[in-house]
Amino acid sequence: MSAKYVKILFGFCFFTSSWQAYAHPDGENMAICIYHDTKYTCDCAYSNEPIELPIMDGNVFHVSIANCNNVVIVSNFLVNTYGLRSISFTNLRNLTLQQSALSFPQLLSSTRLIIDFNNVTIKEIQSHAFNGNIDEITFTSTQIDLIRPFAFTAFRDKAYFIKFIDTVFKLVEPQAFKKFSVTKLEITDSLFINPLPTRTFYDVEVVENLSIGNTTFNGAFSRAFSFSAVSMLAFTHNQVEKFEGECFEIKIRDSVAVRNNTFTQIHPAIFREIEVTPDSMQRSEKPEFRLIENIIHQTGDPVPIYISGNFQLVLGKLYFSTIVNCDQIRKISNLAFFKSHEDFIYLRFSENGNYLTYNQMLNIECKHSSNWLYVAIGVSCLLLLAVIVAGIVFYFVRKKQKNKLDIIMPEPKTYRETQIILQIENAGLLKTDM
Repeated sequence: MSAKYVKILFGFCFFTSSWQAYAHPDGENMAICIYHDTKYTCDCAYSNEPIELPIMDGNVFHVSIANCNNVVIVSNFLVNTYGLRSISFTNLRNLTLQQSALSFPQLLSSTRLIIDFNNVTIKEIQSHAFNGNIDEITFTSTQIDLIRPFAFTAFRDKAYFIKFIDTVFKLVEPQAFKKFSVTKLEITDSLFINPLPTRTFYDVEVVENLSIGNTTFNGAFSRAFSFSAVSMLAFTHNQVEKFEGECFEIKIRDSVAVRNNTFTQIHPAIFREIEVTPDSMQRSEKPEFRLIENIIHQTGDPVPIYISGNFQLVLGKLYFSTIVNCDQIRKISNLAFFKSHEDFIYLRFSENGNYLTYNQMLNIECKHSSNWLYVAIGVSCLLLLAVIVAGIVFYFVRKKQKNKLDIIMPEPKTYRETQIILQIENAGLLKTDM
C-alpha cells in the first residue's frame, strides 16, 4: 500500500460518518483498516509481510493497531492529526518505532495523549520516539529489544505516569530516559537481561512515586539511576546482580523504602548518592530511609552499607548469607555500621547454619571462642615457663656437680709416695736433734 493511497483514504474516511474498510491493493499484504466515529482501527490479520503505517491526518479520537507480525510506525506518525486522545498497540511482533514516531506536539490536541502497549514485541524504540504532549504510557506483557538514547524525552509539562508491567528489556542504551518530568514511574514484574549502563535514567524528575518492584536486574553500572528529584522511592522484592559503585543518584523529598530485595555483589556505596533535596533539609525531622528484610550474597567479608547522614536510617533484618568466622567478625567490629545496628544484622557460621545477629556472634559465640583461646594461650605460657625453669634448675645442678668433681683426692699411688717422703724427712730431722 503506498503512503499516497492510504493518505487519500484517510482523508475520505475522516469526512464521512459511515464505516469504511480498505486493504493493501495487492491483496496479499492484508492490513484491513476501518474508520468510524473518530476511531481508527488497523488489523494486520497476522500477515508476515512488512507493513509500514504512513503518517495519519485528520480528526481522530482513538487509534488501534493490532495483530501485526512486522510493522513500522514512521516518523511523525501523529503530527497531522487533531483531537487524538489515545492510541493502543495489541498483539504485535517486530514493531519498530522510528525517530519521533509518537511525538505529539501540544497544538494537536487540548487533551494529552494516552499510549498503551499490550502483548507486543518491540524491535527498536528510536530516539525521540516518545515526546511532547503525552499523559500516560503503559507497557504490559511486552518485550523491548533495543531502546536508543533519548527514546523517552521532553514531555510537555509533565506526564502523569509511565508504567512497565511484565516487561522484558534486552538492551537499553545510555540516556534512554532523559530530561522529562512524570508524576509516577513504575517498573513491576519485569526483567533487564543486560546490565544497565551509566545514566540509563538521567535528569528525570518523579513528582510523586518512583516504584521498582519484583524485577530482576542482571547488573547495573554506577549512576545507572540518576534522578534530579523524587518524592518517594520504593525499591522492593527485586533480584539484583552486581550493582556497581553509586548505582543510585537520586535527590529525595520524602522517603526511601528498600525492602525484601536480594542483592548479589553490591558495592558498599550503592545508596550513598541518594541524598535529600535542599528544601527537605529544612524540615525539623529527617526523611526516613527504610532498609528492611534484605539479603546480601557477598563474597569475602560483610560490607557496610553507606547511607547519607541526612536520612533517619531505619534498619530491620539485613541478612549476609556469606559464611563467616570469628576472625571476620572481629575484623568488622570497629565499623560504625555494624556497631550501630548489631541487633538487626544477621550472619551465619555455616551453609546450613542458623542466622544469628551480629551482636550474638560477637559477644556470645566469638567471645566463648576467645575465652578458650585465652585459656589455651595461658596454659601454653605456663608450660613454656615450666620448661624454662626446669632448664635453669638443671643447668645449675649440673654446674654444681662439676665443681665437686674438681676437688677429688689424688690417686692412691700419688698419695702414698708423698706420704713416704714426708716420713723420711721427719725421721731425718729427728736424728739431727739428737
